[in-house]
Amino acid sequence: MTTSTSVNNTSPITKILITGASGYLGQHLIASLALLGVAPSRSANNSAGKDIKNDGRHEIYCAYNSLPTFEDDLNDFLGLASDTTSRLHPSISKVVPLGNIDFSSDDYMAKIQNGCGGSVDVIVHLAALSSPGYCENNPKDAWKVNCPLELYRFSLEVGAPIIYVSTDQVYEGTKKFYVEDIDETLPVNVYGRTKLAFERVLLGKDPLLNEREMGGSEVCREHVTNFSKIASPLKNVDSNSSQRVPKSIILRSSLILGPPTPLKNGCKKGSFPSFLQFIHHRLESGQSTDYFVNEFRSVVFVEDVIDSIRHFLNNSLNGDSDDVSAEDSSSVFNMGGSTRASRVDMAMAVANHLKLDPSSINGVIRPENNGGCVPSPPDISMNVDKLAKELGRDKMHGLTYIVAMTFDSLLLQDFPPLYRYAAHKLDRSHIHTTFSASHAPKLRIKPGELVHVETWDCFHGAYFKKCDKVGQDDSTNDYLPLPIPSPEEVSVNISNWNPVTGPIFVDGAKPGDILSITIHDIRPKLHGVASNYGPGAGQLGRLVTKSCIRYFEISNDRTSVVMQCDRRGRSAHRAQNTNNSLPEIKFPC
Repeated sequence: MTTSTSVNNTSPITKILITGASGYLGQHLIASLALLGVAPSRSANNSAGKDIKNDGRHEIYCAYNSLPTFEDDLNDFLGLASDTTSRLHPSISKVVPLGNIDFSSDDYMAKIQNGCGGSVDVIVHLAALSSPGYCENNPKDAWKVNCPLELYRFSLEVGAPIIYVSTDQVYEGTKKFYVEDIDETLPVNVYGRTKLAFERVLLGKDPLLNEREMGGSEVCREHVTNFSKIASPLKNVDSNSSQRVPKSIILRSSLILGPPTPLKNGCKKGSFPSFLQFIHHRLESGQSTDYFVNEFRSVVFVEDVIDSIRHFLNNSLNGDSDDVSAEDSSSVFNMGGSTRASRVDMAMAVANHLKLDPSSINGVIRPENNGGCVPSPPDISMNVDKLAKELGRDKMHGLTYIVAMTFDSLLLQDFPPLYRYAAHKLDRSHIHTTFSASHAPKLRIKPGELVHVETWDCFHGAYFKKCDKVGQDDSTNDYLPLPIPSPEEVSVNISNWNPVTGPIFVDGAKPGDILSITIHDIRPKLHGVASNYGPGAGQLGRLVTKSCIRYFEISNDRTSVVMQCDRRGRSAHRAQNTNNSLPEIKFPC
């Protein structure tokens, strides 16, 4: 459910370009910005102590390469299809997919400029060739895609800062808890070198890589030389020129973990959304799997990555990152979680949380030089205190939290992904049985915020018993029918009937205003009940000869209802191991 008020149409429109939009992080980020707006959520700390502005209008341009399902899935999720209601936050004017943006081609920048009308205000650069193996075997493509000088040239021309998601693989991996402003960078593979080179472009540094960082590779030296010839004129901004370098942000990301992507068909056919889903699949199948015990990273939760990007995006749009000189053109942050974890640590964390048999987990030692495969840094865990302080947190979330939030997510409880992006949840403990202006608000929200509201049935749950499930909150517990012959067997105070959740106060609403409320989804429990209380009760009381109660079940896909012609319903019979072949009525819903 969302409430809306019109955003001031005289507010200037700002344009946000997101590259790599169809990837795992890109889909999560677009969903979050489109549904919740640009400003950090009220639950996030505002470290600068400033008022958060989110009253402007924003256009989001989503550049992606070739995922065939992306545009349709995005329109479906955001309610932009012709027969649906838009779910966009009031501050988001439009979300525009820009397809066939291939950073290895010569015309990618022309396509982006044509698609976004020639200019943008901020660039969130996620696009990358992120497979170390592919980069090692295809260095020319890796350099062109991962060090996109034309994108940087465009950012200078339009004055748009770049929020750049780099990688922890710029570090050598010979120590633990690297500090971004102290420890040197020394990538060991082509992927890390190309990502570090673009950092240097944004930092205004020359050369892009030194001899040690090139690792003695002639191929790498050739690319560095060629790219430096192009990059140097861009970096040397004339101090007498009116042109200034927009301040960019570099986020050195660790391995990103979290729930599946919000779009229906995901990122890539046949792949797992994140490493946690791969682990879960292997554990459930019992397939013996090797996990390194001596390769460490500061794994990060996808929602923390989004919070970080949102923080710097909001700063840029609100003028908190004013143009600066080339010597101070960017800031660098390690972006990871608080846990230094090996692959086997991750596997054991999933097994423990889901109570799955860990016997298929084989802890193995990664051989030196990675067994002749692509070089891989053994320990690139990072100190992330700088980012935590910037975000106003005591610390970043760790592995235990990441696993819990991933697998206890509503995504795994038959809820659409939309629910994950609710700015608030009001559960059914906050109820009244009357409507009155004297009731104090149970929740205050801003216009346009997405709210998940939980309700009771009309009998306040009196005819169901709670079936506990370990590790789940109250909203995802199942309630099973009570095996009773008539409604009178349960004492139900009629004053408790028809409970309503709330009230909810919308900030800025005044007496006489009309609130526009959009109901995006209604998700009933899988069990329901109907009853009457004897002759004369209800609209058809003249036809009733005795009290009765009937339970019904709603199909998992919420397309049909089955009402059992026996008072207890099918679930009650299953629970008692009795005959299920009973007369029933099925009708669509």
